[in-house]
Amino acid sequence: MTAAYVALLGAGLAILVTALLAAGGRLPRNYVVGIRTPSLLRSEEAWRTGHAAAAPWLEAAGAVVTIGAVALLATRPNELASGLCLLVLTGIMGVLVGVGTRVAGRAARETG
Repeated sequence: MTAAYVALLGAGLAILVTALLAAGGRLPRNYVVGIRTPSLLRSEEAWRTGHAAAAPWLEAAGAVVTIGAVALLATRPNELASGLCLLVLTGIMGVLVGVGTRVAGRAARETG
């Protein structure tokens, strides 16, 4: 299970760093990192606006997953608890990133 915790920690940190860069307007438009939907890739303004709107959701996802992964690494619960924690953390991450993506798309479309 340690590999799963480390993978989850990496995912949480990647989301958190991406969110912080996006919130500060330092994430350039690209096809590798960030929310890459057609509405956000349409223009620089749509990219910045969408990511700024999604940043709180992405920051929350990254923080929750990072903290959860560190807690799992520190406590090393039994297999059942580990599986449940991984499932719950992955679900939380998916929901928060999904909401952030939806918010980003709406904000990007409103840029005109």
